[in-house]
Amino acid sequence: MTPPAPTLQNQLKAALREQLGTLTEPQMLISFTIPVEPIDLIDWLSAQPAFPKLYWQARNTLRRYAGVGAALTCCSESWEQMNALTQEQPEAAFFGGMRFDSTQPASTEWRSFENSQFVL
Repeated sequence: MTPPAPTLQNQLKAALREQLGTLTEPQMLISFTIPVEPIDLIDWLSAQPAFPKLYWQARNTLRRYAGVGAALTCCSESWEQMNALTQEQPEAAFFGGMRFDSTQPASTEWRSFENSQFVL
């Protein structure tokens, strides 16, 4: 009889333990990849209780991203911090945007956002 396949949660814990065991100095970001069966990212994201939630799909490729939580949130005053982090760790991906015209009052749906915001 074959043993049951490890759960995704157990796979994540094992991968994180392995990554932490190889660190020689403190890191701001640890990145690892675990293959998973294809899933509907919108369904997965809607089932997640945590915030913030992110979904992004490139226009000209099939690459899609879904994420929950924020390791770091930056605004336009943090360009140097974002740039330094992505130079040190190219796998870091920030998602976000900025207002087209920050001199005009924000519309009702945008009042809770800053002029720019990027999430890692």
